[in-house]
Amino acid sequence: MTCSPGADSLLKFLNDYDNFAIIGHEEPDGDCLGSQLAIAHFLERRGKSAMCYSPGPFIRPEVMRYSSEFSTGPIDGAEAVVIVFANDIIFWTF
Repeated sequence: MTCSPGADSLLKFLNDYDNFAIIGHEEPDGDCLGSQLAIAHFLERRGKSAMCYSPGPFIRPEVMRYSSEFSTGPIDGAEAVVIVFANDIIFWTF
């Protein structure tokens, strides 16, 4: 498992892999979902595959309409994982 901090390390990590799982926290808020979707769209614009995962539930009014853009699992085909948690991004490979 590889885990690296810092913007330069994150950009290298995102460039080195093609298939990503973007994972958020339970009972996600708008910040979590927005961050996940932004990372996924960033990767997709660069020709990469990204799937957003969240355990839900999507009960907050501001996030209900986005639930269809997220999977609850299982995580299949990902080479690398990005975890969006509070004010941090954690990333690693298998």
